[in-house]
Amino acid sequence: MKLPPFLLGATILFWGWQTGFWIIAIPLAIIYEGSSYINWRWVFTTANFRTFSHLCTVLLVGVLIYLFISDRSLKLVFSFFQWLPVICSPLLIAQAYSTSDRVDLHALLFFKEQANQQQFFALDLTYPYFAICILAASAANVRELSFYLGIVILITFALNSIRSPRYSAWLFLILLLLATALGTVGHIGLHRLQIAMSQNTARFLYGYYRPKTDPNQVSTAIGDIGSVKQSNKIVLRVKPAPGQIPPQLLRRATYNRYTSGFWGAAKAEFKPVKPGKDVNTWQLQAKSAQAKKLTISENIEDGQSLLKLPDYSFGLAQLPVEKIEQNQYGTVQIFSNQSLLSYQVQYDPDLSGDSPPTPEDLQITDAEKPAINQIITELNLVNQSPQEVLNTVNQFFNLEFDYSLELARQRHNKTPLSAFLLSHRSGHCEYFATATALLLRGVGIPTRYAVGYSVHELSSLEQQYIVRSRHAHAWTQVYINGEWQAFDTTPSAWRAMEDNAASNWQYLQDLGSLIWFKFSQILVIFQSAGKLKYIWILALPIALVLSRFINQGQKRHLTIQRINQKNSVGISIGADSEIYLIEQRLNKLGIKRDRAETWQDWILRVKNNPDTSDNLDNLDNLDSIIRLHYRYCFDPEGISTKEREELHYACQIWLEQNQ
Repeated sequence: MKLPPFLLGATILFWGWQTGFWIIAIPLAIIYEGSSYINWRWVFTTANFRTFSHLCTVLLVGVLIYLFISDRSLKLVFSFFQWLPVICSPLLIAQAYSTSDRVDLHALLFFKEQANQQQFFALDLTYPYFAICILAASAANVRELSFYLGIVILITFALNSIRSPRYSAWLFLILLLLATALGTVGHIGLHRLQIAMSQNTARFLYGYYRPKTDPNQVSTAIGDIGSVKQSNKIVLRVKPAPGQIPPQLLRRATYNRYTSGFWGAAKAEFKPVKPGKDVNTWQLQAKSAQAKKLTISENIEDGQSLLKLPDYSFGLAQLPVEKIEQNQYGTVQIFSNQSLLSYQVQYDPDLSGDSPPTPEDLQITDAEKPAINQIITELNLVNQSPQEVLNTVNQFFNLEFDYSLELARQRHNKTPLSAFLLSHRSGHCEYFATATALLLRGVGIPTRYAVGYSVHELSSLEQQYIVRSRHAHAWTQVYINGEWQAFDTTPSAWRAMEDNAASNWQYLQDLGSLIWFKFSQILVIFQSAGKLKYIWILALPIALVLSRFINQGQKRHLTIQRINQKNSVGISIGADSEIYLIEQRLNKLGIKRDRAETWQDWILRVKNNPDTSDNLDNLDNLDSIIRLHYRYCFDPEGISTKEREELHYACQIWLEQNQ
């Protein structure tokens, strides 16, 4: 049985959508599906397929080298699985454009090659490749419902192609919908159980071991943000009130203790935030008369998240969560069972609600003091006022440093930060923010380290601001004139540099993200109304239409294939038979067939001639090959796909035995 037409191409595109490899997936799908419309085929032997297998090995080694160089974290394993369709693509394309739709297993590298191999094991690579694409897509998905729905649709097409005609399409659809619904309910139940167990376990362990940072792992290291900046995935949608502009920065967390390349929040204790009169309204701080409003939409994973908020956010509305906690540094974490949240924020950018400075806000580790003191002396910061210090430091970083995600190695006697300040002077925002915080601490100005996102991209597609993973940013919070304020010394060109490096397929990705965002909003409405269980009623007519399209599409494909075979101009039926390769081999040995001589008479003459028959092996096998060839050429019903494969491999075996 073959996969339905266009199913593998759709699966390849699904893999490209989930992984972001559109630039590879689109041409790969076109090349594969194009084989259905191209009549030319190549005769590939087992040795030829083994060459393609070697090419797969080269791609495998290249991908591994690339991954080891670009990412040495635990994510490397998941990244490797995402590249599997690329690694295996040469063999798939070779099969698609060969005279046979099977590949001998001995051509694959995990089988030992033997001389005069007599036994052949044919394998259709489309089925394993279909599974590889699904596996690769699953390694990249972020547990969104779109992945599950995509898997259901693809598997529906695949299962329908092998459905026995003894069972009706209605029974098939009913069972499929039942399995899909049970799978969804089971997944949601297991997901919520995992969240509950994680939260309860964390609370249990927290009573015996109280970490120095907050329970949501509020710690970071230089280099973390740089590792995610290349992703174009939309993580936030920001819509300001009419006539207003959004804040440039949304803060996720604040830290004040720096040690050996890591920032942490010292004595960060979260306290519960009481809800307002409305259960979905929360008051974080005292209200401000000069309030601004904006709406933020984001996806929540694992039931827990840190909100991304402007400075002095004092009110939250339309936020249906179970609990909200806040620490003294302004970090707000929520606990929710919903996967998508769209909430309103009230804030005043002219105020600051963070706690007053502490001794930790002036600490500098001994390892960083030599480099910090050297820069302070060079810039003569000690004799300047606080505002003059800020101007000097900002000018220093903008004129003498470069923004880059490609970092040079530090010398053996330098820390990463001192190498950044004294040697290569190139880095991303975490280096600028950390160096700024420690320089200001060196002249007595309290500082903290903040991470979050930059808001600067207005989407013409959505008519609101969108925030991508690569917009993740770090900056410094400085305490001047009795209040905390944001101070960002990263060269402003970083935004343009990263926007220029965006993928050419970004528009298509954004369109897909917008469609899924709107669909998720519909699901939220169903869920809030308690009608989520009825969503599968909408899937029933869609499944019926898809099933009818599959059946009709298969019939049309078979008809067109037969018409092309009967009416191809200049190509007679059976002209691609591999028996003509046997004729060419015998001709080279001086054994030629007369034009009026049938194949059977010719082979009989060869057998009766001792001078020729003694030099050839398995002449008797040619009898069955000739009979199959005659049926292929002259039988009105033609031969089946399996019989066509038998003809191909029988000729191939005879040729290899008589090399």
